[in-house]
Amino acid sequence: LKKRQKLSLNSDEVVDQLVSISTKEELLSKDILGLLLRQESARADGAYFQFLTKNQAEIEQSGLVRGNNLDNQLVQYLTADLKRAISKKDITLLNHIVGVRSKLPSRNPIEWETGSMKMNFYAQTGNEKELIKVLEEYSYQVLSYDKSIIRAGNEKSLKQFEELVKQGRYENSTEEEIAVVRSFYANMEGTPYAYRVRDMADAVLKAVNDKVWLNYALNWMHLASAYSDNFTILEINAGVLHKLGRKDEAIKYQQAAIDAYNRLKLDNEIISSRLTSNFQKIKEGKPTWIENKSETVVTGK
Repeated sequence: LKKRQKLSLNSDEVVDQLVSISTKEELLSKDILGLLLRQESARADGAYFQFLTKNQAEIEQSGLVRGNNLDNQLVQYLTADLKRAISKKDITLLNHIVGVRSKLPSRNPIEWETGSMKMNFYAQTGNEKELIKVLEEYSYQVLSYDKSIIRAGNEKSLKQFEELVKQGRYENSTEEEIAVVRSFYANMEGTPYAYRVRDMADAVLKAVNDKVWLNYALNWMHLASAYSDNFTILEINAGVLHKLGRKDEAIKYQQAAIDAYNRLKLDNEIISSRLTSNFQKIKEGKPTWIENKSETVVTGK
């Protein structure tokens, strides 16, 4: 197990075997428990994950868990294991993961977390029918969220930032640097909400051909842009417009996404290549989304 971790190899099956043949006392020993908790992934239906949930209190008291709170690591494991469910198109595993996630704490409404998991599963497995069923409920929950909570959260975080400025925390920073951090604090709650809305539209872009839902997604992007000017908002907007057959508008938004990304001065070849590649595909009328046997560019508005 140590060798596999050192080589960054997936060790989920090895860990489950180790847990299944060991006693509780052995697993709770400092050396073995520390080794186990260094795992970056775990099978939600495996022996290791079950061991963690059954002995959570004792494990947290060991002092080996970050922040002495195992919930965050359990959520991380579930998120990672969703990829296994997607790769196998395993609905039984999806339902198990969702069921476990629903019992863990969340700073957001728990329905958002479970809805997001189901949305990602059906979007990435190309199941349009089931994805729409999920989105009917999930999108309503997200869109009907009380926006005053977002505003109050933004105001609170901005106030905290201004207090740090008064205390001299940023006395060695330039005005430009302070402005960037201030902008971050001023939208502390708005940005993640924008990304959640963006991800709903992205799911539609990836796996839905229904014109009605594509127009829903376009409206969602207008909402997302009210809370974030991140280049990905512009990028998904371009993709949805393209899938609706609105080529000229799509080109405009994709160019804006490229410009916004360039202003960030990031050095990420994967993102840069994706943006430029999709820009070319839009100009050539080629899909920028996941292709399956039923997908076509919808014509008209």
